[in-house]
Amino acid sequence: MVTQTSVFGAQSTSEKLPLLAADALRKIARDEGLKAQIENDPVLFGILKRAADRYIGGSTLAQCIQTIQNVNALGHAATADYMGESTRNEAKAVAETEKFLELNTAIQAHDLNCTISLDLSHIGLAVDPALGIANAAKIALAARAIGREVIISMEGSERTDAILAAHAELCREFDNVGITLQARLLRTAADIQSVLQRPGKIRLVKGAYDEPESLAHPRVSDGLTTAFREYTQTLLASEHECSIGTHDSQQLEWAHAFIQSQDLSTKHFEFETLLGLGPEQSARMRELGLPTRQYIVYGSEWFLYVCHRIAEDPPRLFQALADVIG
Repeated sequence: MVTQTSVFGAQSTSEKLPLLAADALRKIARDEGLKAQIENDPVLFGILKRAADRYIGGSTLAQCIQTIQNVNALGHAATADYMGESTRNEAKAVAETEKFLELNTAIQAHDLNCTISLDLSHIGLAVDPALGIANAAKIALAARAIGREVIISMEGSERTDAILAAHAELCREFDNVGITLQARLLRTAADIQSVLQRPGKIRLVKGAYDEPESLAHPRVSDGLTTAFREYTQTLLASEHECSIGTHDSQQLEWAHAFIQSQDLSTKHFEFETLLGLGPEQSARMRELGLPTRQYIVYGSEWFLYVCHRIAEDPPRLFQALADVIG
């Protein structure tokens, strides 16, 4: 067996290939042309959809509602996101905003324990920041009327400033608009202090985007492990409403130990996982009496999302192949 040395240490070829494939998958995820080709090819779309089904709540709102109900029945709260990103014109952004308003109406109609998550670029930020903010405000207003939150997801680092600025603007009017921060980004050490001064939930995640090491910790590194724990501790100790998003069992065990050592109330935090990933971790946290939430996406625009989910953990490549073949 051939063995090579890399940034991951000494690895056999069989061990290295999934890592290389995952890295390639992240780059493919950002290829708009390939995405369009897949979506327009019924055969290819159908094949890859079989791998995607593990991670999405359905293609339609009705299917998503059923998935949310199933998640709620297991004792987990939910947050739902109508998939899409980088809307390039105003008419499309307005139409996509209506989809989120329909989701909000369905959440109320079915009395679901569910919030709304969204990408600002999906509803107009990439067209005009003012448009993205205005559309987000419509959704936040509707969500506030039924006692629900809207959580803004984070995107690639090239949009971080615009997203944080939009969040700050929305927080002038709303206290039910949260924000996501990525532990991988080096700037998060400063950003977390800023957003702690604002209302709304703070969701902490590791970060799935392909970023240069000048801006971000390597995906597999002591630096990222340390940063995630430091930010988790900061959020938990602050008693600011927060959601700790991870499937890493060691991080979850560490967080649980910290909560016990500080005798923290469960009122201000929750642990969030993605649908199809880490159900055993979610169940375990519930057994420990800790609040849990599952992130559920739905719709046909699943390409980018699923590529990132599979690439985050190279062994998922094999599961994806099994799903396709099966």
